[in-house]
Amino acid sequence: MGYPGETAKSFQKTVSYIKKLQNLGLVGVGASIAKAYPGTELRRICEEQNYLTEKDRYTKGWPIGEYIDILTDHFAARDVFYRLDYIKRRLNPLRFYADSIGLTKFTKIICHSGSSTK
Repeated sequence: MGYPGETAKSFQKTVSYIKKLQNLGLVGVGASIAKAYPGTELRRICEEQNYLTEKDRYTKGWPIGEYIDILTDHFAARDVFYRLDYIKRRLNPLRFYADSIGLTKFTKIICHSGSSTK
């Protein structure tokens, strides 16, 4: 979530695509907030367009987590968190629930239950 060029319309297209894949058997989906790490093409684009919220976040040694690194005219920070939460809760509810109560091993078992270890 939160890449330059992302709009409400493009997010809805992503949600529709995920739902289509779920109808075909997709069990889980992952999502995270975009990060413009130094030395990457995304960082270069964000620097050129002045999209970075903190230009020296990574040189200060701040922890990496779910924070907003990129802001454009297409979305506000709350939109990014809403979109991430929507995907986690609505499109991947079993994993969200398992992660929220600390059952990550349970989630892996459920997500991989279709494969045999025999």
